[in-house]
Amino acid sequence: MNLHRTIPAILLSLSLAVPALAQSGTADSQVREHYWALVSAQLGASLGSAEAAVQPQALKNAIVFATLYRDKIRMQDHVRVLRGVVDSSPSQANRRLAIAALQAIGNSRAMDYLARYVSDAEAEAGRSLITSVLNELHESRSGRNPSFESS
Repeated sequence: MNLHRTIPAILLSLSLAVPALAQSGTADSQVREHYWALVSAQLGASLGSAEAAVQPQALKNAIVFATLYRDKIRMQDHVRVLRGVVDSSPSQANRRLAIAALQAIGNSRAMDYLARYVSDAEAEAGRSLITSVLNELHESRSGRNPSFESS
């Protein structure tokens, strides 16, 4: 089993299953709360993963969750690990994705950090990256761009 392909596929499956559960009128509220707590825990574990193939997809998922599911997941719980990615990731791409995720979260802790440590150019690139990630997700769901599945 190729870990570099399996983990992103699992994360994508999870992100694509989210809308189905969110729309389910028969699901018990405790089950939904538990489900979202598990999604948040998995996101946190994936954001902190040392696996090179896992973190980029987790960062994209953080952007999606912070934008589309902010009422389901306490994204503020992930600000610390995202700041760590910005501060110390050897990957410039991951650093940019983490900046975008912090912008998508948008709470005072995230925005104060960005105002102090991120240049205006990086902030502008982050805003564009949010749009790009959401567009990539939309296209993958409509079957026009399967790249979100393999990222």
